[in-house]
This record gives sequence, structure tokens and C-alpha cells, in this order.
Amino acid sequence: MEKKNSKLVMEYKSNEILKVFFEIHTLKNLFRQGCLKKGVEKKLCENVADHSPSITMLTWLIADR
Repeated sequence: MEKKNSKLVMEYKSNEILKVFFEIHTLKNLFRQGCLKKGVEKKLCENVADHSPSITMLTWLIADR
């Protein structure tokens, strides 16, 4: 019985990881809204997937001071 439960837990965790992965993957198609509102063409706008890591690193560098 314990093996069956542990398999169910692993399947659940795998499904949750995949859900998060695909949610993050959609950020490539979500353009920064501030750019769009200012009239910048989509092809020139940064998407959220590109923006997030650079802002994370900047925040980390500032916080480390």
C-alpha cells in the first residue's frame, strides 16, 4: 500500500511541476504591458520571460550590498 501511495504522490508532484512549467512557458508570449500602452510595437517589446531574470539579478545584486 505504501508503494502505491508514494507513486500517487510522485505523479501528483510531477503533474504540479508540469503545470508550473507550462505556466512559466506562456510568459514568452506575454509582452510587457507598459511598452504596449506607450505604443511600442510588439516586435520591439520585451516579453515577461526575458524581463524577469534580468530584474531578479538586478534585485539580487542591489540586495547584496
